[in-house]
Amino acid sequence: MGEPRTGALTHLGPVWSVAFSPDGTTVLTGSADKTARLWDRDTARATGPVFTHPGPVRCVAFSPNGKRIVIGAANGVSRVWDLATHTPVGALPVHDGHVLGIAFAESGKEVFTCGEDKTVRRYALRAPIEGEVRRVVLWTKLVTGLELDPVGGTTGLSAEKWQAYRQELADSGGAPE
Repeated sequence: MGEPRTGALTHLGPVWSVAFSPDGTTVLTGSADKTARLWDRDTARATGPVFTHPGPVRCVAFSPNGKRIVIGAANGVSRVWDLATHTPVGALPVHDGHVLGIAFAESGKEVFTCGEDKTVRRYALRAPIEGEVRRVVLWTKLVTGLELDPVGGTTGLSAEKWQAYRQELADSGGAPE
């Protein structure tokens, strides 16, 4: 048995879950204090912002590529978060009772949750559109041939405007992945 390392990873409430990042350098913890936190494995120091949740966090998991996490809570809700932006990118349908476990499929395209309601649920995750917001907006205008007008409607792009947007997108790195 190994000796405990110095440095405690602390929350304000009981810690109910822990997961390692795929590269093993980061630890993700979930707590009854309704938060999940990222920690440096070697220094035991918090890294990045705290992930808040509407219910006590029962379980946590990293995606296989380490770009996303899923947090499951006692209120039956599971949320998917993007680690680059520290923002939620989706919520999974609610279990009736606590979410007790979470796992990503090896592909990272599916998440499985199990709950107090005696069910295991499978969710297909859609890939987000990658890229800067301006590139995504330009790409959308080019694909649809439309843009929003000042009152929230849409107008068709003239050939000149379409060509100008096409050049701007090319100059900014091209279509989002």
